[in-house]
Amino acid sequence: MFLKEYDSAMIIVCPTKALEEEMELKMRKAGLTAVAINEDTAKAAAKETPPRNLYNEVIQGVTMILVSPEQLQSSAFEGVLKDKLFMGRLAILGVDEVHLLIAWGKHIPVIGTSATLKAGAATNHICKLLGFEWGRSHIIRRSNMRHDIHIIFRTIQSRIGLTGFSDLDANADNAGRIEEILDILIIEIARAGGIILEPK
Repeated sequence: MFLKEYDSAMIIVCPTKALEEEMELKMRKAGLTAVAINEDTAKAAAKETPPRNLYNEVIQGVTMILVSPEQLQSSAFEGVLKDKLFMGRLAILGVDEVHLLIAWGKHIPVIGTSATLKAGAATNHICKLLGFEWGRSHIIRRSNMRHDIHIIFRTIQSRIGLTGFSDLDANADNAGRIEEILDILIIEIARAGGIILEPK
């Protein structure tokens, strides 16, 4: 891979911390060096023995840097972007869930990904925001089939209109983190039943 062979770096902007950390694990399994930087991971690294500074670590030798939009505007990450060594390695910027984008700059090449961006006006609007020009940009459409998701049918006993659903307590206990609970999508199709989509 080009990025790995030439010690180039790629910044990937993710909308949630959970997604950052999930992608970090998958990239490491693929043989890439990856670091997710957010408020939680930065604090956890600083408490290690000896303390680690993730912002310094990504300057050299880390291929995939996963950050939130807020991190790009932080003073700590600004130091990374001002580092000449890092900027010499930076090859490309990726934006996951690009349909959430409001505005962006044109300083370096940009890759945007989305599983829900519709063709037509929505795509044209995002391309305009990103500064993508027809004839100088490429749009690649692939299937968004998720083979790691399966359907489980369960009966929901809680009544519609309640602020809490005790039926989901087991899911909350198993998830362990609020971010992971958000990966469980509940579609209520009847007062006495429902569908839960959850990762395997």
